[in-house]
Amino acid sequence: MSNLLVQNIKHTNGTTAMAINTSGHVATDTIKGNTSAGSISVVAEGGSTTTNLQQGLAKVFSSLAHESGTPTAKDTFNVSSYSDNGTGNVKVTYTNSMSVANHNVVGMANYREGSAQLKHICRNENASFNTGYHFLISGEGTFTTKDAENMSSTSFGDLA
Repeated sequence: MSNLLVQNIKHTNGTTAMAINTSGHVATDTIKGNTSAGSISVVAEGGSTTTNLQQGLAKVFSSLAHESGTPTAKDTFNVSSYSDNGTGNVKVTYTNSMSVANHNVVGMANYREGSAQLKHICRNENASFNTGYHFLISGEGTFTTKDAENMSSTSFGDLA
């Protein structure tokens, strides 16, 4: 097996387009037992700043149906299971936990009934934030909980 060892990837005009940082997050190669850095900085829009590639990636995403009362996965990444916690309430449990409980979760839901559509969702309902899961609570315009035809969420932050 060959190794490609680089610190910077440069544009043809000589400016750094991508830097592989040796500080920050450290990962261990499970095959060889080597320790290596895993932080990659990329030149951002406008070219005068950089952004951390890992920080911009979704660490969890979930798409599910909940209209039958039982959460059913449609498409997932880093989700180990769903739990039905009652009408309009689903617990999304992660395969790999986040490093902090107060990570960013974005969610949405919809349910069509005649011309009305369910349009709002919240992350938690008086529950403590947790590194290993988040809740999705869906409801109608009157804030009455209701199972949704489609629910989806995406989590951002650092994995533990």
